[in-house]
Amino acid sequence: MSTRYRSRAGAEFRQVEESDCGAACLGILLAGFGKYLSWPVLSQACGGGRDGISAATLARRGQQFGLTVSAKRVRLSGAEADVATLRGLAAPGVVFVDNRHFAVLERVGRGGKVRLHDPAAGRHTLSIDEFRERFSGLYLGFRPGAGFEPSGAPQRMLPRALRWLGAGLPVVLGAVVAGVVTAGLTVVAALLARSLVTATAGPGATWWLAAVAVGVALAGWAQQRLVSAALLRTSLKRSTELVGHLLRLPGSYFHRRFTGGVAARVQIADTIAQQLTTVVLPVAVSLAAVVGLLTVLAVLAPPAAALLAGSTVLTALVVRFGRRAGIERQSALMVEQSARDGLSLNVLSAIDTVKAEGSGRQAFGRWSAAQRKVLAAQRRAALGEHGIGLAVTALHALGYAACLALTALVAPGEVITVAVLAGVWQLHAGGLVTGLHRIGGLRSSFAAYDDVAGAETDPSDVDEPVAVGPGRVTVRGLRYGYDTNTEPLLVSLDLDVPPGGRMTLVGPSGCGKSTLAKLLAGLVRPWSGVALVDGRRSADLPPSVRPFLVGYVPQRPAFFEGTVRENLELGTALPDDAIAAALDDAQLSEMIELRGGIDAAQVSQQARNFSGGERQRLALARALARNPRVLVLDEATSAVETALAARIDAALRTRGATTVVVAHRLSEVRGDDTVVLLDHGAVRVYGTHDDLLAHSRGYRDIAEVAG
Repeated sequence: MSTRYRSRAGAEFRQVEESDCGAACLGILLAGFGKYLSWPVLSQACGGGRDGISAATLARRGQQFGLTVSAKRVRLSGAEADVATLRGLAAPGVVFVDNRHFAVLERVGRGGKVRLHDPAAGRHTLSIDEFRERFSGLYLGFRPGAGFEPSGAPQRMLPRALRWLGAGLPVVLGAVVAGVVTAGLTVVAALLARSLVTATAGPGATWWLAAVAVGVALAGWAQQRLVSAALLRTSLKRSTELVGHLLRLPGSYFHRRFTGGVAARVQIADTIAQQLTTVVLPVAVSLAAVVGLLTVLAVLAPPAAALLAGSTVLTALVVRFGRRAGIERQSALMVEQSARDGLSLNVLSAIDTVKAEGSGRQAFGRWSAAQRKVLAAQRRAALGEHGIGLAVTALHALGYAACLALTALVAPGEVITVAVLAGVWQLHAGGLVTGLHRIGGLRSSFAAYDDVAGAETDPSDVDEPVAVGPGRVTVRGLRYGYDTNTEPLLVSLDLDVPPGGRMTLVGPSGCGKSTLAKLLAGLVRPWSGVALVDGRRSADLPPSVRPFLVGYVPQRPAFFEGTVRENLELGTALPDDAIAAALDDAQLSEMIELRGGIDAAQVSQQARNFSGGERQRLALARALARNPRVLVLDEATSAVETALAARIDAALRTRGATTVVVAHRLSEVRGDDTVVLLDHGAVRVYGTHDDLLAHSRGYRDIAEVAG
């Protein structure tokens, strides 16, 4: 099998988030050489965090898949020699543009036209001046190595779309049948009209024609109702599956992605369902109608049928090549819009600095220049679309006119029949051609869907009974980080907290305290080593059981609009006495009673009707209401005044639960409490509060600052 690079239609990898550009570029190159990987597989192999992957990591991952890599620093001088410089590169390769983004350089023309395959904006062509302005000087050339093996096949959108619609397949088929019936009744109407013109119709032909018209209307109405039903059924099933799958994903999935992007992906199933019912169903109906109409026309007027088929093929070619250029123009528009919007965001986020420095005029000048580029790109895109529309309209008009001219070759009674059928043919053929090309636009939507649906769920997401132990916490050889391509954040930690014991984690910001808390709570899995609760890995505890064994209070707890009870229970019924005891220990009982009690007191979205300290105490009460044997508290009372925090601390100690506290404030730490001072992900000192105050200068410095 040839491994020559080809710019294939199936090699369209769209990045899901901005940090995915490196992995997407590698997917484009591998597919161009004939090796097709799914997005989940590729994303998992490349790793990376919210900052994406580096050029060195991209090169290593390419070598792992059998590619040879050559890296070059390229300096463009701004002269004509730049074209020769770029043409001398071993394309295809990956270029670093805009000082933050990877794109695939597919080829450089003799005239200086640079063709990029951008995972954010698709394929587009730049002039040498436009490329020089964006290029950041780094080039990675890729070639298949001796061990490279092409494999897989490109993903075809039409079969994928049909499989995805399988949830509502009976309704979808019903809608297609209704559309075919509409087209069939149109043929019947044309034949009835012929019989009226040739005076061969019976006495009730006019009524039959009216009945056919009513039938067309009813079939059209039924089709629309079925399309709506298919949209509802498919959207409901797929969105429910997607959200359910999303909630079963491990914490590492969310750590690599921005919250806003993940939240937007929740809606992608509805978006795809809408796209499919407005694209795939009309394509199926138009295909069936075109085949039926072609058959009838071939019988009545073979020359007209051949002419219409030929004009449709010509229209398809025009649309195909026109769409390709249109995609490039739309891609260029997206690039310019992204640059303008990024500039706007930067200016607005630093508006105080802009005003203080009196640089508003300069900022407006840069924005105006970016806006002019956007408007120019919009104009080019609009002119291109208008040109395609004019060409298609002209071809339809010419085909229809030629078809009418050919009716001179048929019997006079057939003229009106051929004319009507030709008009209906043009309508369905145009919809078929346009719809088939629009199906390719589903690729980016399915990429976002697969980023969730293709990710592996947490293996602990099963319901099984777990024995409640005394609450011993053990950490052995723990290593963990947020980016597998970089050094771990936590390095070979070994810790022990006996049942009922208390450990306080302290250290400078970024040393790994909150990350260790998440590992102890079982929210993420370590790279190596173990975090155990009563001898069982905390990450293996079933989610339905975990809160009753390990209570976790994060720095930024989440709340939902509803009552206090609903926010404490989160769908799991809890005894009233357990809730009352939790509110007492969190020092919230009196305040909740003043608001009407747990069933009447309302919590707004994110508990905005509570103060910062009240929100923290509400989150603490939620954890305590399940009476866990282990408590992991990440700055759980940082916004609570000192005297109140001391009362809460005293109440927690009476519960006897094993407690791990992440703290900056040390006023609640007692002399015999175990304290761990973390520094750069490792244990710097480890001992009781009194011992560390006596023997550790670093801990004394922290204690003096924390108070």
